[in-house]
Amino acid sequence: MSKINSKFMILVTVMMLLLGASLYPWFTIINLKTERFSCDFREDVLTLQWIHSVEREMWRETYQAEDDHLRLFRSQFKTFGAGTPYNEPLKTQDGFVESNPNLNMPQINWIISRNVESSFNTINGDIPIHQYLDDYSEITISTHKHSIWIFLKDTCYDKFTASN
Repeated sequence: MSKINSKFMILVTVMMLLLGASLYPWFTIINLKTERFSCDFREDVLTLQWIHSVEREMWRETYQAEDDHLRLFRSQFKTFGAGTPYNEPLKTQDGFVESNPNLNMPQINWIISRNVESSFNTINGDIPIHQYLDDYSEITISTHKHSIWIFLKDTCYDKFTASN
């Protein structure tokens, strides 16, 4: 085999390896699914925020995407009562009671409401999702593995903020 053919075969092999590696699902990201569409968050941490319907105080839950589940690693709330954690250490920070439940969830099913101002907090900014979806719309939040090509798609943040 000539040197040119040998170099060409090496180049083709390297390119095939790079293409194959680019298709491998390296990244775990958070997916949002509604009745009308689905979109992805590029970040692997997402905070759900709402006004508690009884206490009328803000609550936040922060989740980390991990392979096939979401891990609830921080809960923040203004008041302490029924339904709040009691068997783990609590601390106060910035006017919130904070716990670290460390619970794994395969997915989150959440009902959107203007009454409780359902919102997402991400590293890219806040998304007041209650302003974009109808009251009592159900959404599902889960994780997915994606290849590097996911970075060419618009994100949930792009989808919601582009309409402003």
